[in-house]
Amino acid sequence: MKRYFSWYYASYALSFVVALTCLVYIQVNMEWALGFGAPILLMLFATLSIYLGTPFYVKLKPKSSLITAFFKFLNKACIVQDPQLDLSPDGEATDPWSLCTVDQVEELKALLKVVQILLTGAVLAINISQSSFPVLQANTMD
Repeated sequence: MKRYFSWYYASYALSFVVALTCLVYIQVNMEWALGFGAPILLMLFATLSIYLGTPFYVKLKPKSSLITAFFKFLNKACIVQDPQLDLSPDGEATDPWSLCTVDQVEELKALLKVVQILLTGAVLAINISQSSFPVLQANTMD
């Protein structure tokens, strides 16, 4: 997973550099239609390559949703916090280890790891989305 996201963000950064240098140059010095047409052609190429690669994908049926498992885990954590629930007549917990399976805990850990990566990508996307506008605005205003 680390290698996948490393390549993902490296290719994302490379596409950002190309977009801010080549495409802005095309839009400013050549023609706006050509500057907008190039990304359209690149997206068509990307869509076609993804479609042609689908026979090679490993397609697994999901056991359950990670989000559902997360909420089940939170529900069971709230039950543990309530001292009145799940107690035997002598006041001890009946079986505190049966509240969650090891798989549920591992799924929650996997979900929390991915959320950190997604939040990092969101911050990067916010920064990237605001960078080419000032260049075009300054050129338009001359």
